[in-house]
Amino acid sequence: MKSRLSTIRSRITTGLLIAIPALVTFWIIEITLEFVVASGEPLARVFAGFVRPFSGDLSELLVSDGMLWAVAITLMLMLFYALGSVGRQITGRRLLDRAEKWVLQVPVLSVVYGSVRELVETLNRTDAPGQRVVLISFPSPKMKTVGFVTNTFTDVDTGRELAAVYVPTTPNPTSGYVEIVPSEDLVWLDWTPQEAMRFIVSGGAVGPGTIRFDDNPETKPALQVPSSEAKLRVAM
Repeated sequence: MKSRLSTIRSRITTGLLIAIPALVTFWIIEITLEFVVASGEPLARVFAGFVRPFSGDLSELLVSDGMLWAVAITLMLMLFYALGSVGRQITGRRLLDRAEKWVLQVPVLSVVYGSVRELVETLNRTDAPGQRVVLISFPSPKMKTVGFVTNTFTDVDTGRELAAVYVPTTPNPTSGYVEIVPSEDLVWLDWTPQEAMRFIVSGGAVGPGTIRFDDNPETKPALQVPSSEAKLRVAM
């Protein structure tokens, strides 16, 4: 009896370990799809309203429970494709820049949009001077976590340089938190942003074969991240 229970427990554990990567992947995809569908539903209803004068039955079908999500996803993918195509053209890029400048003039939108844009560009661009992968001590000096330097500050009392470090969470890197850390306490890594993100999403299972855990002042690069005041002027 004990042998059978041990076998059952072992197989359940093995099955769980096999299923966890797929379950986490589907969970992240589900969150992404829910966001895309929620964003595309208004477009789907507008499109259905446009179709209604020509075919009432088709219009009702487009907004039915079984079709609304598919139409919303399709329209959002078409929108992403159109934005990507426009963004690659000089005229389209100019139009997008003008629209962006208009958004940055709106008080509330300028803060939200500007902040999100800076974060996305920092995490995505490999040639950005502010792209720095670091380790910070958390939650204790003997433990460290991977983060991205996104900004720098100056301590008004001591003049010491401080860094804002975005720490993504596992397995969803879009959720995270920000730590303000003295620059001298950062451990600089030679990882690329892509390597760091794979490491975070995989829970540490996928990553470079080496890591610098302890601080080494000789390997520290000079911080070139734009200051918060400069970013604020751009956002405003």
